[in-house]
Amino acid sequence: MENQPPLDELRKIRSLMERSTIYHSLSGLSGIAAGIIGVIVYAVVYGMIDPMVEKSPEMKYSDAGQWYLIKIYFAASIVCLVLSFSAIYFFNLMKARRNELPFLEPAMKKMFLNLFIPLIAGGIYVLMLVREKEFLLIPPTMLIFYGLAMIQASRHTIIEIRYLGIVELFFGLIGVFMKEYGMWFWLIGFGFVNILYGAWIYFRTERNVKIAGMK
Repeated sequence: MENQPPLDELRKIRSLMERSTIYHSLSGLSGIAAGIIGVIVYAVVYGMIDPMVEKSPEMKYSDAGQWYLIKIYFAASIVCLVLSFSAIYFFNLMKARRNELPFLEPAMKKMFLNLFIPLIAGGIYVLMLVREKEFLLIPPTMLIFYGLAMIQASRHTIIEIRYLGIVELFFGLIGVFMKEYGMWFWLIGFGFVNILYGAWIYFRTERNVKIAGMK
């Protein structure tokens, strides 16, 4: 029992060191890149679908038309996901190498594990919504599980990610009650919120460090 307090202190010190490593490995540019990708993907999809719906409004109500639209949204979501995580991986890896820090060390692996568990669960739930033809609920549902993933991952990284998750969760929950505007909330959450978050992290930490290093 006498050794318990020192062990607790060692655990706290180890946790702080792991968080510090992740803090210096996470790049705000990755959030900016992910947000820009989200905005571009939304603009491309909107530019494709809007003219089609205006030309044939009935496609929104027919089974064949709805399935065609959902295929476009699904393909766009996969492209957005792959490009976003590729950008996140690239910028974080570059920052870790620049700071001469290990990237996939144990704390980072824990963060990614906690991140992907809610994301996988959300993906399965979205598939259920597709089967039930609850298409309007898909965008806010994606935001909700993305927000929960950020909150869960924040246990092993910087507290700012938790704030990002709470904001994403907030927009997702509003989108559930205003599902006809779900894609607009998707644009705000995955696009502009990520850009603002990444810019905040970048100008708050990385840019100041670069300027200090040049002096």
